[in-house]
Amino acid sequence: MRRYGLFSAAALCLVLVVLLIIDISVRAELLGHLFAGPADAPNAPVTLVLGAEVYADGRPSPALQSRLDENQPAGATRGAPSTSTCAQRGRTQRARRMAAARSQLRGEGAP
Repeated sequence: MRRYGLFSAAALCLVLVVLLIIDISVRAELLGHLFAGPADAPNAPVTLVLGAEVYADGRPSPALQSRLDENQPAGATRGAPSTSTCAQRGRTQRARRMAAARSQLRGEGAP
């Protein structure tokens, strides 16, 4: 019984060390690529808005609305000449999501 407990503890420690190594590796790769906000990000030729749920009536979900709202200061103040939206999950859902995001961004003056 004691061996089983010792083996379990050793296995748990090994898993935790592997997870720590993965965490450090990811943080090292992202160093210099994460920014506090749009004003801190470098200039880029395009602003990318990741998709999220769009309701059947065409309204964006709170997650998508937040992304669209965050794009406005980024696109306007950073001078990005164009905005691109992307979505996933099925052709019709993807088209509906992208169209809703694009129409809202165009309506708010995004390039």
